[in-house]
Amino acid sequence: ALVAAMAALTAVGDGVIVQPPTYTRFFHLVQENGRRLLHSPLLLRNGRYEFDFDGLESVAADPTAKVLLLCNPANPVGRVWSPAELRRLGDICVEHGVTVISDEIHADLVLPGHTFTPYLSLGEPYASQAIAALSPAKTFNIESCSFAFVVAPNAGWREDMAAGMSRTFTNRNPNAFASVAVDAAFREGGAWVDRVMKYLERNVALVRTYLTEHITTVKLVEPEGTFLLWLDFRAVPIAPAELGEFLQTRAQWYAILGELYGEEGAGFLRVNVACPRSRIRRALDNLRKALDSLA
Repeated sequence: ALVAAMAALTAVGDGVIVQPPTYTRFFHLVQENGRRLLHSPLLLRNGRYEFDFDGLESVAADPTAKVLLLCNPANPVGRVWSPAELRRLGDICVEHGVTVISDEIHADLVLPGHTFTPYLSLGEPYASQAIAALSPAKTFNIESCSFAFVVAPNAGWREDMAAGMSRTFTNRNPNAFASVAVDAAFREGGAWVDRVMKYLERNVALVRTYLTEHITTVKLVEPEGTFLLWLDFRAVPIAPAELGEFLQTRAQWYAILGELYGEEGAGFLRVNVACPRSRIRRALDNLRKALDSLA
C-alpha cells in the first residue's frame, strides 16, 4: 500500500521525508524505488518524542520534497500524535506542496489516556493533500493474510494507484481467505481487541515497574500506543555496536537495535511485549542478571 501510494505521487529522484527514529521499511521503500531520503528527525525532550517543526520546515522547503511518510501511531517510539501536532505538521506540508502518506497500521492499538487521530479526519486543507494506509494485520495478528488498503480522498490519485498496481502486476484483489478473515476481524473482533489492550497495558506496567525497581540504567520511553516498547540503554556501560551480541549471548534477548530505525536510535532497543506476561518476567530477570554481571 505504501509503495503504491508513493509511486503514484512521486517520480524517480524525488525526495521523501522521513522522521527517524521511524519504521525501518520506510528507508528501504524509498531507496529501493529510486527516491531520495530526506531526514527530519524527531526530538527527544524530557523522555518524550516530538516533531521538530523548525527542522521539518527547512526540509519541506527542498524543491524536490514531494511526500512525507508519517507513522501514526509512531513505530518504534510509541507516540500517538495529537490533533494540534498533526495540524502543525500539516500546515508545513500544505505550504510547501508536500503530500502526507500516513501509515496508520497501529491505529487500534492505543493505550489508556490517549486518543488516536486519523490524519484524514483533520479535514481541509489537510485531507485533500494526504493518503492514509491501513491494515488489520497488527491489531488482529493476521499479517499472513497480506491485506492492506489505502484511503485517498483525491480520485485522481486513486486511479493512478490502481494503474500503477496493474503495471506491476500487483494483485488488487485479496485472496478469499484474507477477505473472510478481515471481515470477521472488523465485524466481530472489537471485544477481543479490548481484552488485548488491557493485557498489553498490564505488560507495559510490568516493564515500567521492573525497570524502576531493579534495572535503573535502562529507561522506558513511556508508550502511548502500539505493542512495542522503546528502551533507552544509553546509560548501560556497553557500546551500542556491542549491545546486540551482549543481550543475545548473556540475556537470551533478541530484540531489534535502535540504529536500524535511524542513527538517532543508537543506544535504544525496540521490544515487542505482545506476548505472555510470564515470558516478559523471565526476559526481565535474564536482563537483570546480565547487567548485574557488568558490575
